Amino acid sequence: MASTDAALVKAGIQAAGRLNGNIAVLEIGGMRIAFLGFASFSGVPDLRDQDSALAQIREAKAHYDAVVVSMHAGCEGEIASVIPDGDERCFGENRGNTKGFARAAAAAGATIVVGHGPHVPRAWEIWNGVPIFYSLGNLATGAGIHVGGKAALAPVLMATFERKQDGSVQVTAFDIVSFKQEPGTGPKLDPEGAAKKDMVALSSKLNK
Repeated sequence: MASTDAALVKAGIQAAGRLNGNIAVLEIGGMRIAFLGFASFSGVPDLRDQDSALAQIREAKAHYDAVVVSMHAGCEGEIASVIPDGDERCFGENRGNTKGFARAAAAAGATIVVGHGPHVPRAWEIWNGVPIFYSLGNLATGAGIHVGGKAALAPVLMATFERKQDGSVQVTAFDIVSFKQEPGTGPKLDPEGAAKKDMVALSSKLNK
């Protein structure tokens, strides 16, 4: 974690998702956008401690125009494409209630919720007006993690933040741009749009 922090600082990239200082702030277009990160393992803000997590989201909402909540949540691999109700367990670990946390984060003031961790794309939904993307899969994967099948799909989320007449900031449009990966080559634009097609299909079945 320390080496990652050092690399991010050197590259001029802010980081969220730490126990102390779980916030990064981007100022663009007259908007101050806060980023908060949560996961289900030690050393980071724990999404399973929902009271604490939601308190952090509400606090950020009170001070910033928009709040992006990132969650490292869910089981892993192609078996994890479909999101279960209730807690997810993987490798003997309780990964928490992914769907429950994301929807609670939306209700607490998140402008958008973006998930990662399963290494494969998952569904998206609009919950009480808030877009939730349950997993954007892999993007730029180095050694040590399998890249093949659905784990090779690399969706990139493009989201438009807009200030409304009442002063609030909302995500008013979004799109998924599809990339694919091969081991050792990094992401390449996928003209067939496989990642987006997969997410659209999964989203059509959510809660059905």
